[in-house]
Amino acid sequence: MPLATFRPEGEARERLASGYRDGERVDYWNILQRPSGAVSTTPREMANYLRMYLNEGELDGVRLVKPESIDRMMEARTPRAVRAGVEEWYGLGIARYASAGQVWYGHTGRLPGYVADMAWCPKLGVGYAIMINSSSGGFNQLRSEFREFIVQGQEPDELPRVATLRPKELAAHEGYYQLITPRREEGRYLAPFLNVVRVKAQGGSLWLTTMNSTEDPKEFLPVTEHLFRSPKDQLSSLVFYEGEEEGQARFSIREEYQRVSQPLVWAAWILGEAALGVMASTVFFALIGLPRLLFGRRLREEPFLSARVRPFLCTLFFAASVGLHLMGVRQDVIASFGTPTFWSIGVFVATIMFALTAMAGLCVTLIAKRSTINRAVRWHALLVSGAQVTVALYLASWGVIGLRSWA
Repeated sequence: MPLATFRPEGEARERLASGYRDGERVDYWNILQRPSGAVSTTPREMANYLRMYLNEGELDGVRLVKPESIDRMMEARTPRAVRAGVEEWYGLGIARYASAGQVWYGHTGRLPGYVADMAWCPKLGVGYAIMINSSSGGFNQLRSEFREFIVQGQEPDELPRVATLRPKELAAHEGYYQLITPRREEGRYLAPFLNVVRVKAQGGSLWLTTMNSTEDPKEFLPVTEHLFRSPKDQLSSLVFYEGEEEGQARFSIREEYQRVSQPLVWAAWILGEAALGVMASTVFFALIGLPRLLFGRRLREEPFLSARVRPFLCTLFFAASVGLHLMGVRQDVIASFGTPTFWSIGVFVATIMFALTAMAGLCVTLIAKRSTINRAVRWHALLVSGAQVTVALYLASWGVIGLRSWA
């Protein structure tokens, strides 16, 4: 691979394909950990790299890597799920999975404007490498169809026998489970609201439903009492096991989940949605109050007018922080938040202002109890301020308030 490089400069830069996203050209840049996803090479050299794996470390009669080293890369040892028996894993840079009726090994990578996938099937002695200069979606379907194409006419691997478990054995796995190993640590605070899975036993199978998601439930067939697989997969990908603490049930399906009590799950959702709903009500009251404030003399003269205004401003800062984050992620999460930009600084300032106005709003509302402010207005302001302070304290406990993503 003489042309492969971590730094596309000079001639390599001239040969580099332009990357696109949503039809727009994007600038190329290297990530800090270059070996993790910044190798630039040619299709021919990528084919050489793939052939080396297919020949267990040998290429054109030259031994480059020991066979045992290739085998070790294709093996995972440390994950608890692997030790518990799961058969789909991620080894030393190489993933193992089932697709198109065969067992595959490979690696996928992506940068803004570029996506690549390399995989091979040792049983059939075939493989592929796909590289496209667009990261706008559809790549997963593309590679699935590619696998189907190159294995057509081949007998699929035999599916493992489905174990017959007693209803009590299946029911032991039922419950709610929360993600505890998010890929990106900064999003852990959202796990109680967005990363909860319900496991239900039905018809001799387990069905997994991601709460607050529009996806259909996914079925898993039992291989053993604790191992399960997708109906069309030859490898088990779901395993249940006890956590480090006694009675702490967990399961793993590429990521690790821990059982949580149903009341806690519902309490988090109800309180979270109630807090957001109460905060959103300030917008409704602002639509009524602002015209009166501008054109009504009586309202302008009313004491503690800030008890009405500050909760509304606090909600605006919260909405601004969420909006800036979502728009920045849509642009490019690393470019938008890896350096001081409009998006990253905007989130930093908006979250701080949200927390400050939440505290100020609560203080003003408490003082307003001794004023002539309307009782209904005061109680609504107190309810809103209480919700805003609660949300601010929760976000602050996770380091979201005043987040400096570029630091």
